[in-house]
Amino acid sequence: MSAWLVIRGNVVPKQRSRASQDQWDSRSGLSPDRAFFLRWLWHIIDATYGPVGIELPQKKPSTRSQGRGASKAAGKELARQEKPIALNPTQGVVIALANLLPKATYRIFIDKLFSSSGLLHSLRDHGHGATDTARKNNSIYKELAEDKGSDGKVKRSHEFSKVKAIPTTNNKVNHIAWKDNKLVLFMTAMFTGADNERVERQKRKPSSRKPEAKPIRQFFGDEAIKIVQIPTVAAAYNEEMNHVDRGDQLRSCYKYRHPLRRGAWQALCWTFLLDVALVNSYLLQRYGQPRWKRYTNHR
Repeated sequence: MSAWLVIRGNVVPKQRSRASQDQWDSRSGLSPDRAFFLRWLWHIIDATYGPVGIELPQKKPSTRSQGRGASKAAGKELARQEKPIALNPTQGVVIALANLLPKATYRIFIDKLFSSSGLLHSLRDHGHGATDTARKNNSIYKELAEDKGSDGKVKRSHEFSKVKAIPTTNNKVNHIAWKDNKLVLFMTAMFTGADNERVERQKRKPSSRKPEAKPIRQFFGDEAIKIVQIPTVAAAYNEEMNHVDRGDQLRSCYKYRHPLRRGAWQALCWTFLLDVALVNSYLLQRYGQPRWKRYTNHR
């Protein structure tokens, strides 16, 4: 089975956060604009604590090698190959959430809270492809980080819709820069950024007058709307992340409205779970095959 998965971090009361997931089977034929909330992990933001249920691998005690020569070198090489990729607790959330779902090959879209090249390599080792946006200071290639820092300068500004892609040395992850209103950085194990990976999208002329938006304003000229060829990595990432926003919007607009008077824990442990159950039930009947007349809203 191949399915899509979106993992995103959100802040909730009492300094806790959750990683939300939006998944559907790309072969099932169900509408792609549904936003099921499947699994989550609580996270206490404190140096002493971390994501609940996340255990990082412990360092093994060093042992003295018994062999010499070729056997010793072979042992070091084997240990180097088997060494797991080190992830911090926040990045470990992504692996843990994927492991909570049925065994499958997932194509995962991650927001920049979890972003790192090491995480994408680790997901590849687990059999998943992943894509995320990146900041210029979180393991993106130095050349692309410098391009991001100089975005807006007349002599260094990129042409609108230009794509620059740099693969890692093992060819497992591609670092991509794409010039939109401003320069956007991606790390992906699913897309290459090649010229044949483009899709058409209708785009409006931005109102921004900032220096970094000058190339796109020149591209539009006097036209307000144009059909633009954009890289598939950007189109896919924007569309899948929008599904999480739709799910959050449904839960915020149609949530359980009973007042709480006995502690904030009720908002986390009771109303949150009830909101998820209500919205998921509504989405299942709307995009499934109910035996009753389909409801198009659940006010």
